[in-house]
Amino acid sequence: MKYLLLLISFKAAALEVIRPDYSHKEITLNIVRAYPDSWETYTLVHNNSREMQLVCANNRIYDNNPMPYIQYRNFYNVKAAKFIIPSNKVCKEMGRFIEQAHMAISEDNGFKIILSRSNMQVKRIIYPNIDPLADDGKMEDLSPKGRLILRHDKDKVEVKKIKMGTLN
Repeated sequence: MKYLLLLISFKAAALEVIRPDYSHKEITLNIVRAYPDSWETYTLVHNNSREMQLVCANNRIYDNNPMPYIQYRNFYNVKAAKFIIPSNKVCKEMGRFIEQAHMAISEDNGFKIILSRSNMQVKRIIYPNIDPLADDGKMEDLSPKGRLILRHDKDKVEVKKIKMGTLN
């Protein structure tokens, strides 16, 4: 019995765990919709239809968070991580832009946000080419945006836009 116990404990010590490391990869968010939400937060809709939250610093609803962040949802729609924005000024300016121009943000003209996994921070924000103070534009920007349907065929993703007022 003594040798059996020693043999069992020896096998447990030889456990090998192999886990892939993705920490060096960056995540690119292609934001196709963005709009103001409640309590000075903003909803960012990724092109895979996942809704993420932009929360600026010192928000009472979010326990007076000391730093602004993007609450990231992965492909499985799970809140997977918070990516810190190094400056609250950047967050406030982005929020103000969303408040002023959210109707023009679309699949063709959206935000591109690069997230760094290595330090869990927002690395780069590329704004859409939208003038929030424009006094002219496309009439369709004023209409509600249609739904997006994503179809996956192996490694290829097809995006189908559904116009408002249609069933298919």
